[in-house]
Amino acid sequence: MAKFKAFDIPRMVRERESSISITDEELFTSPQFKSYGQKMIGIVTRQYLNPPTLQFNLSIGTAATDGNRVYLNPGCKLVMNYVSREARFKALMGMVFHECAHCNYLNFSDERYELSRIEEGHL
Repeated sequence: MAKFKAFDIPRMVRERESSISITDEELFTSPQFKSYGQKMIGIVTRQYLNPPTLQFNLSIGTAATDGNRVYLNPGCKLVMNYVSREARFKALMGMVFHECAHCNYLNFSDERYELSRIEEGHL
C-alpha cells in the first residue's frame, strides 16, 4: 500500500516534501502514521489497561473521541490550511493529544447521563 517502508514518521515529516514521492493523504492515512499515533496515545493514556485506539474517520470535522477510540480526520480543512507538511503533522498530533485529554479527564458515563437529562428537558 504505502510507497515507503520507514517507520520514522517525524523524520519523514521534517524532510522536504519534494524529496519524498508520497502525498500527505498517503502519509497521514498510512499504517505507519496510525501506528505512530497509537504509540503516542498509549504514552499519554498509559494509566489505562486498554488505551483508546486511533481510527481514521474522514466524515467527521477534525477529531473526536468516545473514550474507547480517538477518531481523526487527516484530510480536514483545518489541517490542510497549514502551509507545510510539518505544520500539518503538528496539527494532527495536537488533535490526537487533545482527544487524549478528554479520555484522561472526562467521565463519559456522567456526560452521557447529563446529556440524556438535558434531552428530557431537565436543566
